Amino acid sequence: MLWGTAAAVPLFLFAAFVYHIAGGEGTALYEFRGETMGTTYHVRLVAALNAEQQKTIGEGIQQTLDDVDRRMSTYRPDSELMQWNARETEEPVALSAPLCEVFRCALQVSRETSGAFDVTVAPLVEAWGFDKRVVMEPPSPSVIEQLRQCVGFDKLQLDENACTLRKTNPKVTANLSAVAKGYAVDCVARMLENRGIHRYMVEVGGEVRTRGENAEGVPWRIAIETPEVDKRSVFCVISLQDAAMATSGNYRNFVEFAGKRYAHILDPRTAQPIQAAPESVSVVHTSCMWADAYATALTVLGAEEGYRFACERQIAALFVISEEGRFTEKATPAFDALRRKSP
Repeated sequence: MLWGTAAAVPLFLFAAFVYHIAGGEGTALYEFRGETMGTTYHVRLVAALNAEQQKTIGEGIQQTLDDVDRRMSTYRPDSELMQWNARETEEPVALSAPLCEVFRCALQVSRETSGAFDVTVAPLVEAWGFDKRVVMEPPSPSVIEQLRQCVGFDKLQLDENACTLRKTNPKVTANLSAVAKGYAVDCVARMLENRGIHRYMVEVGGEVRTRGENAEGVPWRIAIETPEVDKRSVFCVISLQDAAMATSGNYRNFVEFAGKRYAHILDPRTAQPIQAAPESVSVVHTSCMWADAYATALTVLGAEEGYRFACERQIAALFVISEEGRFTEKATPAFDALRRKSP
């Protein structure tokens, strides 16, 4: 559960800040891009903006993303999350509204999946070296057993009304990387809508949210990447309008010990990297934060259990599976229904 790599990408060529005049009389297609959360972001919008408005929106995008990073980064010791992690107390700790919102989502998905999704895996992420620190060998069974005493979503008690979070074990820490990028996408989308922008595509590290139509007057076309380690290609393309999509994959982020590769996504229930898992899972949802969390949860649950879970809850999900050297797909009925509606 780390800041991930892109697996769903908008179909466009990266070019100038103001790309070209399109989308009808008086409107233009604008592109904003930069770096955040250890990855990149790209925002496209169709609107009529003067130079000052362009500047203000560009600054607003960066400020919005910087605010999420300041609150939820695991690489900044001064982030709100890391300050909460450092407090070894069983007393309730006040959270900002954004952090409370993300923990609420994370804990609900944890309950729904009986712990297949669990943000308290932070110490295991560190032990396996998935937080980019140098680790020479896998953690021993004794180390894993010791760390597991500090892992478990049931060790967190969130009071949504008071906006406080309590640890029942003061050693518990959290890593929000499997949900925070999606939340950041939602925040940028809200910021744009508050400024009267209703035709946009926001992408942060592969997590995407769109509204309205693109410059050509059709829904935004979003590619799901083929889950291959050494090259990038398009597996399929969907039309995304007034919706968000997040993709979780275990094919590009990994560590190797003695020639054996370990995927960067951990199963919190076993404290081990996932083994027999789909190569990637893409989820479409009204919220990118929820899509982000569900995509990771379904990856951990696997192609069989995860597919049943998604079908029962009418989640639009696409599982990409490697079978005998080729990639096949397994789409839930809700995902197929979206594709049938695509122009």
